[in-house]
Amino acid sequence: MLSIELHTKDIPEIYDRFSKEIGEGCWKERVASIRQEIKGNPFLHEYHQQESSIAFQLEQLRDLKGRFGGVAVQQYNDHSHYSASSFAAQVLSVIQAVNGLGAERFRSRVRACIKNNPSDLRALRLELATATHFLRQGKKVSWPEMAQSYVEGQRIYDLLVEDIGPNGLELECKSFSEDKGRKITRREALDFFWLIRSQNWKKLKLSPDGVAVVVTVEKRLPVAYKDRVALSDLVSSLALSGRTGIAEFNGVTVNVIRFEPSPFNALIAKSTQSEHRRLLDQLTGTENKEIVAMSTGLNGALVFVLQSKEDDTLMSSIERTLKDSASNQFSRSRAGVMVAGLEGLNPDQLISLAMQDKDGGDLPTALRVYASRILDSPGRDHLVGTVFLSSSDLRHVTNDAVSSSSTSYHFLKRESPFWSDEFSGLFQQSED
Repeated sequence: MLSIELHTKDIPEIYDRFSKEIGEGCWKERVASIRQEIKGNPFLHEYHQQESSIAFQLEQLRDLKGRFGGVAVQQYNDHSHYSASSFAAQVLSVIQAVNGLGAERFRSRVRACIKNNPSDLRALRLELATATHFLRQGKKVSWPEMAQSYVEGQRIYDLLVEDIGPNGLELECKSFSEDKGRKITRREALDFFWLIRSQNWKKLKLSPDGVAVVVTVEKRLPVAYKDRVALSDLVSSLALSGRTGIAEFNGVTVNVIRFEPSPFNALIAKSTQSEHRRLLDQLTGTENKEIVAMSTGLNGALVFVLQSKEDDTLMSSIERTLKDSASNQFSRSRAGVMVAGLEGLNPDQLISLAMQDKDGGDLPTALRVYASRILDSPGRDHLVGTVFLSSSDLRHVTNDAVSSSSTSYHFLKRESPFWSDEFSGLFQQSED
């Protein structure tokens, strides 16, 4: 049912069909709106490029169509729109395989995801990637929500692998962004950093110093705009004050750190993005917090970090979501597997976590701890596994072929009364 292979020569025709089925206004309006936001806050550029990558890629394809009239020219070999092209091909294959009300439901879901909700689009792409994985194994996969008997609003699992085990396998897919469980979202932090810059840049750009300012709020940023402006002014004044150390203001802790800017700027200029992260974390004494670094007009360097005194709750938030789905979205009449897509982990990072558990020398990773809680909780005999998937990477298979692949770390419950040996090794290789 689902398209699992794409040739670049077919991309113009695929885009043309997709735009007719879904309506190119969805991504055209989305991208236009985002570009206006970026004009107001340039710090949002990378965030939106990542968050709405499919919409931007579809807009890129719309531009190619306008320039070349649907002819398969060399520009279609650009990897930057492969994810959107494969997504479009898979959506079309689903629509073609499902008739009537199910197809229209799917069209509406795709439109809403692209136009309004990147998180829902990530969830849909995870479903498609999971279905593709099983189709490549030669399995038969169906969507319960596409069935004519489905009732709108009914909570049900996402996918059914029909021809595995004694009675099939139900799959529920949940996608988790890097913001899951964060007290301060990335978007909130970027808006605050831009507030600091836009309100006080005339003074900040004249600084020749290296200054890092770590801002720690009680729980979250102030809600009222005037209070955020007041906080941004405070942070800027402390950055320019020449002082060092920690100050407390109305529940906000501000730690000012001074450093030599020349070697710092030189290191930033020649290091990779991951090395940037390590360098900034080391400088500020923080870990995986929202952070921005700026150069000044006098070769100075400014670093701002924003965090909450309350710990982020990524894994516990994931656990709550998975437990709720495990209890309420499966039929309990056949085996079920939870599939959790972790957008904040790349394949190498997920492999590293798996190796920590395999070596056995350290304490179990959070993934192992929470997977055990999800599988072993009472009333979940129907669950036979929990699978964590990394974000996907494009990789060359041959000079002419590119594959998008994820890494999986899976935990199986062989003692389940629904267990079948056919479930072993289901996710040893995961590609989409």
